[in-house]
Amino acid sequence: MLVATNGGQVHRTSDDGATWEEPSGLPGLSGVKRLKVTTDGSEVVFLLGKSGNAWQLYRSEDNGASFSQVAALGGVEGDFWLPRDGTTGIYLISDALYFSDDLGESWASIGAKPSDASQIELTGSEARQGGLG
Repeated sequence: MLVATNGGQVHRTSDDGATWEEPSGLPGLSGVKRLKVTTDGSEVVFLLGKSGNAWQLYRSEDNGASFSQVAALGGVEGDFWLPRDGTTGIYLISDALYFSDDLGESWASIGAKPSDASQIELTGSEARQGGLG
């Protein structure tokens, strides 16, 4: 189990809460916006956190025991979204909209951010287009 607060505290437990530890690889965070786990079977964890005035996207490949930075958003708060359909794609928005199909190893810009956006929250849907049937 992994928990994070909007104040930047991140802790994990592997014994149902009997003991808690801080993951390695995260700088002193002053905020956490989002924490998500992939559904492709890899159980990779992503965390969007703020350190100082900069936002970064971090990835953990060991159930939250350690994290490494996979994207620097700078002063833009941004957001990210993972589909729940078992695919490995991840979407990230900061100064533009980005997509990664390799769990954050590389990013491709796929669109512009709305120019008048001041606070960003990214969400999506796996629902198919078209009618019922």
